[in-house]
Amino acid sequence: MIDAAEDRRAGELFAEQVEQSQTDTGRLFLWLFMIQWVFAIVAAGTLSPYAWVGSNRSVHVHLQLALLGGLALHRECWLSLFPNHPSSPSTACSC
Repeated sequence: MIDAAEDRRAGELFAEQVEQSQTDTGRLFLWLFMIQWVFAIVAAGTLSPYAWVGSNRSVHVHLQLALLGGLALHRECWLSLFPNHPSSPSTACSC
């Protein structure tokens, strides 16, 4: 039979494994998000970086918004790079 101490220890080990799995999965998706964001910036910068008005050209607004929006809107994702509390609600990535 399983006594109370073994049952409690099994629960602790399971909780540790679940927390480690969630942390690893969160970091994996964080890196996936960052690579996707960088790829999108590179694609926008190489395929259609400029807007033309007559003979004048300027950097198109979609490229500016992609840069600024990616940095500002996903603050939680960038904060989760720091190892303080990667799975805490304040640094959880909600991408």
